[in-house]
Amino acid sequence: MKTCVVALVVLMVLGSCVSTSASEENLPVKGTKQLMFGFSGWGLSSYKGGVGLRYYIREKTVLRFGLDINWMKNDDSGWRHEVHGGDDPELITDTLERSEFSVGAGAVLERHFRSSWSVVPYAGLGAFWWYDKYKSDEAYERERRDETGGRVYESKGHTVEGLLLAGLQWHFAPNMSLGGEYRLSLKYSRKENDSTRSYSYGLTTVDHDTRKQYDLTVDASRLWLSIAF
Repeated sequence: MKTCVVALVVLMVLGSCVSTSASEENLPVKGTKQLMFGFSGWGLSSYKGGVGLRYYIREKTVLRFGLDINWMKNDDSGWRHEVHGGDDPELITDTLERSEFSVGAGAVLERHFRSSWSVVPYAGLGAFWWYDKYKSDEAYERERRDETGGRVYESKGHTVEGLLLAGLQWHFAPNMSLGGEYRLSLKYSRKENDSTRSYSYGLTTVDHDTRKQYDLTVDASRLWLSIAF
């Protein structure tokens, strides 16, 4: 993802060098509203992105509202491996299914630093609230011992995030722009965790706990496509 952001920044700088005289016609003015589409990664089994709305209170002061969604699902079925090496190793078959989902909403106040180029740097300060849910289902089978077992783990809760961000926005058309930004986030999370272990001989154990955690994350990148309306 860092490579994508670096490539975008280079593209914006080159674009601004090519077009300077006509760039001011593309810059938004007071009262402009932009619909934003963002992403920081996607694939066949995962997606990280969101939608947002920018409103230009003034030419250089922008209020932004956002809705972010993260989703991931992974299924590793039938992984066979050997244990207890030697001439007669034992085979174990593992199965692991994982899923993760989170949704968040928040607001950011941005300051845009105008220039004669079509590339506009900006910085922002904001806050987000998140709901997170994670689940994993793991099972194993030991062929020689005719033994099976598994573990189901589930975590869900909420996260409050305060963030600082900095980025560049390339206004390549009168009503469209591309942007890339980096984030510095301080997060507080509170989550409920449940773990259930089961064994073939009938024993089942259940654990429950509540965890509170602070995290400082740096260099979380995001790309944006903005369309004025």
